[in-house]
Amino acid sequence: MKLRDLVTSLRKRWLYVVIPVLLASFAVGLWSKASDPVYTARSSVYFSLPFGQSAMDLSQGATFTQQQVGSYAELAGQPIVLRKVIDDLKLDATPRELSRTVVARPLPDSVIVNIDAEGDSAQLAADISNQVAKELGEVVQDLSPKDEKGEPSVVVTQVATAQPPEFPSSPQTRRNVAAAAVGALLLGLILALGREALDTKVREEADLPSGTPVLGSVENGRSGHPSNTRRRGIPRRIGERDRAAETLARAEAFRRLRTKLRFIDVDHPVQVIAVTSSVAGEGKTSTAIDLARWIAADGLRVLLIDADLRRPRVAEYLTIEGAIGLTDYLAGDVPLDLAIQQWSSDHLAVLPSGSIPPNPSELLGSAAMTSLLDTLRNEYDLVLLDTPPLVPVVDGAVAGAAADGVLMVVRHGRTSKHQVAVALETLRSVDARLLGVVFNRTPNPNAWGRPAGYGVYETVRTDDS
Repeated sequence: MKLRDLVTSLRKRWLYVVIPVLLASFAVGLWSKASDPVYTARSSVYFSLPFGQSAMDLSQGATFTQQQVGSYAELAGQPIVLRKVIDDLKLDATPRELSRTVVARPLPDSVIVNIDAEGDSAQLAADISNQVAKELGEVVQDLSPKDEKGEPSVVVTQVATAQPPEFPSSPQTRRNVAAAAVGALLLGLILALGREALDTKVREEADLPSGTPVLGSVENGRSGHPSNTRRRGIPRRIGERDRAAETLARAEAFRRLRTKLRFIDVDHPVQVIAVTSSVAGEGKTSTAIDLARWIAADGLRVLLIDADLRRPRVAEYLTIEGAIGLTDYLAGDVPLDLAIQQWSSDHLAVLPSGSIPPNPSELLGSAAMTSLLDTLRNEYDLVLLDTPPLVPVVDGAVAGAAADGVLMVVRHGRTSKHQVAVALETLRSVDARLLGVVFNRTPNPNAWGRPAGYGVYETVRTDDS
């Protein structure tokens, strides 16, 4: 992964990093504040031999003392020393319990032992450390060999007296919070990068196969989207009130898309465009409807055809009669002028799907369909076909091959990379021209982009679908 990809991934998934850091810091900080403080005090004792006049005797005495100082440090944690400390300070503890709060460490290459003691208060910690140093000296002298006069061969001197510390040694809130934040940061980075590596959804242009043209993105909005066009199963008309409710960003997105389609091929302008998607739930129908409205608003003659002959929705969204339409005309049952309905203005007309046929793909690929499109090219400035998704059935690819180009809608954060790749391969297999991809329902105007089930396409099948 390149540095740029890493930064991009972290920008998209920054919550994976920030939330663990905040939670860990807060939890550890709260725990530290709630913990009882522990104080640590230190005293030091010095061990030496009181005899020897020559340099050799002094050297041998120092070497002997250094060899024994480790044993002396061990004595500081033994009951023979700690019992006396408990009795002297009248502590409510056993030698084993007290040994957990006392640590004696000899300094390297020296005869000095540092004695650290912990206590619930600063004064108690200092008293324990000093008392351990005192009792340790007495025990060492009692156990050490005696000279000719019966004096101890080892002299123990307390060279540093423990003082009550000003601040507790534990808990160290700042250090604990910093350590928790660093640990959570590393965990968050792992989670973010792992989630990115496992993410198969299309969220930006870089997630599309190389060379796939992108015509724009449509922000979340109310106009035309099925979930906002129908309420409790009752369709409502899309009109001026809906247009006024559209967000400025969504409206501007369709204006840009309209402009790009107009100038996508100046020498050979596209007149028939098939609007499709990889799977269901990506918003192809709402995109086709809104695009038709905005182009018609420029004064161009636009015809919107519901070529989704398995799951037609255009008539329902626009609340028009859909019993007679495309299939009835192709079957020769009704003339074209009776099948087409004007909607909203003189510039936008709609051709519903009509009766649902048993052979949708054959009808869309028939000579009658090709002839119809040739006729419509002469009567309208633009013809938009709302076609089925490409992954479940081949109808969309068949209609796309008959059109001048295909506009594929991709739902931001729901369509998978594999589904897009399969859909594009389906278009290539029939030599359909891909005009470009439109990201739908992006979280913001600059964003690039789980499909719902399309079970009805799976159930309504023919041998060719």
